[in-house]
Amino acid sequence: MSRSTANVSFYCRESKKNRDGLAPVELVIILNTRRCFIQLPRKEYPSQFKAQLRGKKRTDLIDYLDGIRVRLNEIATSFLMEGQPLTADALKAYFKTGGYVVYTIEDLFNDYMHILSKRVGKDLTQKTFRKYEIARDKFYQIISPKEPVSAITKAVILEQGVEILKKYHFKLPIIGNHKLNVYLKAIRDLCGIDKPIFSHVARHTYATRCLNRGIRLEVVAKLLGHSTTRITQHYAKLLKDNILNEVKDAFEKSH
Repeated sequence: MSRSTANVSFYCRESKKNRDGLAPVELVIILNTRRCFIQLPRKEYPSQFKAQLRGKKRTDLIDYLDGIRVRLNEIATSFLMEGQPLTADALKAYFKTGGYVVYTIEDLFNDYMHILSKRVGKDLTQKTFRKYEIARDKFYQIISPKEPVSAITKAVILEQGVEILKKYHFKLPIIGNHKLNVYLKAIRDLCGIDKPIFSHVARHTYATRCLNRGIRLEVVAKLLGHSTTRITQHYAKLLKDNILNEVKDAFEKSH
């Protein structure tokens, strides 16, 4: 688990001085490398601001900044107690408004899709990006995009996902062998498998394993829907281990 890192700093920049030579005090929050700036209502002379920060004397400015730190700590604690995602932007929003800005499931997907959109044409095709959009839309059928991210739990997804399956049970398209084999090929390529995989492999494997576990040829023929055992003979191939075991048993019995 990665460790969260946080840092709070204060600035009063010369570049932001007004006609009177005063500049706003800025609060800078860095949380897990994410930086955000908050302009505080207080103004100071930049040179005096820096001098007070370096000095050891307790001043009104130092008390003010310490009060800001205490307030930030209280806000961060309330986030953790309420189970809200703690980010620099969330702290900024809460500090300015006095309340939570709820990070919704829709916000989560929008942020992620924005990242993916920048990869299109580089290491991501438009077709693959469209698949992500479809996955997002399907997810929205399970749980409302307006729900907070904290609402995503395994129990909720399972419960509402079952309802979605029931709703569309008789509307799901029937995938033909050709389309299924296209999907299997894509899965094979993603997994780095160098052997051919198609729908008939599962049938072939099932029949072979049945025969090698002693199930009679006639029974396997019935299971596969074959009219005669002659067709089933095609699957009657012994696994390497079975061959070795039978040869071993034969030699052991001969002694």
